[in-house]
Amino acid sequence: MFVQDAGENGGTVIAHSGGMAGHAALTYSTPGGGRPLTAALNYVDDAALSMAEAIQRLVKEVFHGGRAEPAQPAD
Repeated sequence: MFVQDAGENGGTVIAHSGGMAGHAALTYSTPGGGRPLTAALNYVDDAALSMAEAIQRLVKEVFHGGRAEPAQPAD
């Protein structure tokens, strides 16, 4: 488990994630458990949406109280 800053207006979250090529699992929660995020993802890393970017967008959606910007297609 990791304690991390979820960014501006996101506060502190408790997190753990893992996976292997093409698959990932993650769980995030506010310290009191009032706002959880648990996800299982299938993915292919590409320039338009890497696994790290996908996780950042999910965290922003749940913990920042706003919608993440849509992924842009690669040129």
